[in-house]
Amino acid sequence: MKKSGSQQLLAKQRLPRASVRLHRLGECLLLLGSGFLTAGAQIGGLALPLGACLTASLPFGRRSLSAALGAAAGYALLCEPAMAAERIALTALLLAAIVVFQGTTLPATRWFLPAMAAGTALVLGSLQVFGGNGGWRPTLQWLTVSAAAGVGTAVLRCGTGAGERGRPLYFAALLSGLSGLTALGLPVDPGLIGGCAMVYGAPELSAVCAAAAALGLTGNLGWSVTAALLLPAVTARVVRNDLARVLLGGALCCGVLWLGGVGSPAAFAAVGIGIPLGLWLRRTGALRASGPAAAEELAARRMGDAAQVLELLQAQLPVQERGLSEADSVYDGAAERICRCCARFHRCWQHNARQTYDALEQAAGRLLQRGKAEAADFPAEFREGCCHFDGFLAALDQELESMLYRRRYRVQLQESRALLSEEFGCVAEYLRRMQAELGAPQPDAPRYRAVTGICTAGRHGAAANGDRGACFPGPRNDYYVLLCDGMGTGEPAAGLSADCVHLLGDLLRAGVAPLDALRILNGTYLLRGDGCFSTVDLLHIDLTSGEAELLKWGAAPSYLRCGDTVKKLGTASLPPGVGVGGDHAPERYRLSLRGGEMLVLVSDGAGDAESAVAGFAGDSPRELAALLIAGLPAEDDMTAVAVALAPRASRD
Repeated sequence: MKKSGSQQLLAKQRLPRASVRLHRLGECLLLLGSGFLTAGAQIGGLALPLGACLTASLPFGRRSLSAALGAAAGYALLCEPAMAAERIALTALLLAAIVVFQGTTLPATRWFLPAMAAGTALVLGSLQVFGGNGGWRPTLQWLTVSAAAGVGTAVLRCGTGAGERGRPLYFAALLSGLSGLTALGLPVDPGLIGGCAMVYGAPELSAVCAAAAALGLTGNLGWSVTAALLLPAVTARVVRNDLARVLLGGALCCGVLWLGGVGSPAAFAAVGIGIPLGLWLRRTGALRASGPAAAEELAARRMGDAAQVLELLQAQLPVQERGLSEADSVYDGAAERICRCCARFHRCWQHNARQTYDALEQAAGRLLQRGKAEAADFPAEFREGCCHFDGFLAALDQELESMLYRRRYRVQLQESRALLSEEFGCVAEYLRRMQAELGAPQPDAPRYRAVTGICTAGRHGAAANGDRGACFPGPRNDYYVLLCDGMGTGEPAAGLSADCVHLLGDLLRAGVAPLDALRILNGTYLLRGDGCFSTVDLLHIDLTSGEAELLKWGAAPSYLRCGDTVKKLGTASLPPGVGVGGDHAPERYRLSLRGGEMLVLVSDGAGDAESAVAGFAGDSPRELAALLIAGLPAEDDMTAVAVALAPRASRD
């Protein structure tokens, strides 16, 4: 059995158990390494409790256990025995505290975990301070470690959470611990390598600033490394050429380190290793963007996924139905009822099958066209050879009647499928457009402004007018003009045109393409099935270029005045809501209004306005719209809309 679209999507999203296990193992190894690295963070030889803070920032489970094991290993290898024992004890106490409070709502409180970490470090350090090793230096270290425990837990909790804003702080915490790995006897400073990699690999300057500040505070090279990273970071985002960016950034970094008194062959080698590493990280996208950039990336990815789902659903709706022809179904039904019980069944449908098929095929066209079977439709040889010919004709009439019902059902079904397919396609296209616009540069300022004139009058002066117009700006530098004429007069027609303008206006303001908006309107009218029709004139103007597109669906002709000439646009057609596909589509006209042209949209009540537009000598759209309506007999609702463009002043 063939899977449906939703089943295929679900099948794609289910991961094998082996993949899930590998993902969990990789996450545990990552946190194990993060705990080890953060354990190396120190200030002036004083180990900071960032490894314990990472444990406290995670909910209890395999993640917190992995971070605790990594932190304990880091403290054991990188710190003096007495200090390592104190930091490992702090890590264990914080892990135990997480277990105690995991069933409560306190861990979800923003201040609880940082306060718990600071309090635990304060109590644990007080045993050493007040146990006989007092003095101003141990007291200062005690207070520093306690404050670092609270601040570090808050920072790492933000960095390891679901939000992206804390990622720079999380990277900074890891880099602050990289410098502590020099205690293992490494020839180069890993912290400087990681900092240079952040300069060229991080997508945002905020991550670089956080990393530079962390290395300056806790690294082995002092605050000079901060300037050594920030200066090439700014240069790397200004210089376009890749080779120039690498050479200039490396030279600036090494120069600042030399001026700061920490320049050495080992430091220069660390810069040489970190820069290509950062370029590789940027190319692979390993360092994800943070803040609004990540949110836009996530939104764009989700829009693309949603559009893909809609396109898959669209592909699951076959517009054309495969199966037996109508003649085959009629003959099969009649033969099943009459011929199956006849003694000559085998002779007609097996021995003389070719002659029987030829006779039926000869009569099929006339039979289907008339919708009724007659004896003259069949050859004389077939009539004479059939011993139940009258009953066969009666069965054919009954099958033809059933066929007409089936035909009507199939037509409606195919129309509904086509409508849904078109709706899915329009929404998918809208999502694709929104995905492309996320992160796109802002458009240039509009060069033109729209000048419109509207004049309307109800039938015989009635207050209820079946014509409705609207002019409004779009989401970017677009401008839209709408004129809708509801079928009929009075309140019903006014309601139809108002609904049409409201629906189209909402779609266009949301960023739906004009043609897709009209297709959605057509599908809405067809699915309502209550004979609600309204003509549409939709003008889309690009205020940057002055180019425009006019979409007409069932509306009266429009007129484009170019100097002394008038061009008539539009022909008689059915309004939206009558059918789908084929000829049921709007007329499209590309035109320009930047050279002083004026476009006039009129409803059918305004009559033939070509001569009035050609004889108008002014340049005001308001005057022209009023001229077209004034003096006409109000035999129907009538509306005129004139549109032109004027250059936008610089102060606008």
